[in-house]
Amino acid sequence: EDNTKIDNYFIHSKGVHYQGNWMGGLPHGPGTAIYPDGAYYVGNFDEGEAHDSNGYLIFPNGSQYQGNVVKSKLEGKGKLTHKLGYSYAGEWADNSRRVGVETYEDGNYYRGFFVKGLKHCFDEGRTIQDKKAKKPQKLGLMKNGEDMYEGEFKDGLMHGYG
Repeated sequence: EDNTKIDNYFIHSKGVHYQGNWMGGLPHGPGTAIYPDGAYYVGNFDEGEAHDSNGYLIFPNGSQYQGNVVKSKLEGKGKLTHKLGYSYAGEWADNSRRVGVETYEDGNYYRGFFVKGLKHCFDEGRTIQDKKAKKPQKLGLMKNGEDMYEGEFKDGLMHGYG
């Protein structure tokens, strides 16, 4: 494995360009990494992994993320601004949106839960009674122009009670 290090600038054999602080031969502390696919990360590293409460990442498609990064994954609070103009602000887990607000350029939005990156219900103190399961179900809220939908979502679509 060919790794080249000049002062605090490093080119890894896998094509990662890193500039920043080191500890024990690994990126540690503030630094910048440019990945082979064109992704660009600025923030802190911990034992070779991106790890920061306010890291900044530009994806190859031009989308931008700012927020919590844990062990090189989007985790906790953060905001993604997509190159197509919509944004998501809220909680992340294992690089996936969990609960937050997705806002579109035209002012429309969805506020709720996400499962596997898709809209999937929400709980904001409003619940319905599921007659079969006899337990409260979470609701989502979507604004589309003058229309407002409050109800259940599944796999990114309005589904069930609403």
